Amino acid sequence: MSDEHEAWSESLQEFHGRACAITFAVGSDLLIDHAREDLESLSREPRGTHIGQLGHSWFVGDLPAQFLPRYDYDFMYSLLAAGHALRKRARHGHLVAYTVLEEIALYLIFGEGEMFAEMDPDLFKNEDWRGWVGEILGDLDLVWLLYSSTNVLIPADGYHFDKWLEHQFWTSGEDDGEESGEPADIGHTHAGEGD
Repeated sequence: MSDEHEAWSESLQEFHGRACAITFAVGSDLLIDHAREDLESLSREPRGTHIGQLGHSWFVGDLPAQFLPRYDYDFMYSLLAAGHALRKRARHGHLVAYTVLEEIALYLIFGEGEMFAEMDPDLFKNEDWRGWVGEILGDLDLVWLLYSSTNVLIPADGYHFDKWLEHQFWTSGEDDGEESGEPADIGHTHAGEGD
């Protein structure tokens, strides 16, 4: 793995180690490839089909179970865009998540660390991918709120599916590393724009 990789992050290597940087680069490749595969499959199905209805999806079982029927073409497109946005930020030394969907994408990307640890135990000795996620995000609320079978989120909750594309984090004027000084839009538009 070299710094020529599109998602290579010198800052991840510097602050969290080479194993973390490798996991992010390769994990983001896998997230993007798997999202594209699901998009291709969903494009051949009636509108509203979700990934649980496909013959195969890498994301069934990895995305929060409560919202499985919501993981349709539009959602997968947003997940793909989130993966690209995270790669761009990581490459430029400022890996942050602005939305719940970006937090989930980051969790899925680093989740590949378990597989990599089995492939190269020496490189990943004493490494914990959940620790990297917690350090980057500042907490692991998404694990407790979205991946715990004891929680049922209601629409008013900030981590409910209906709020996954809202900019909720790193939006209070912190330096976010984007050229414009604003969080990167991952593809959604706001009502009234361009009118």
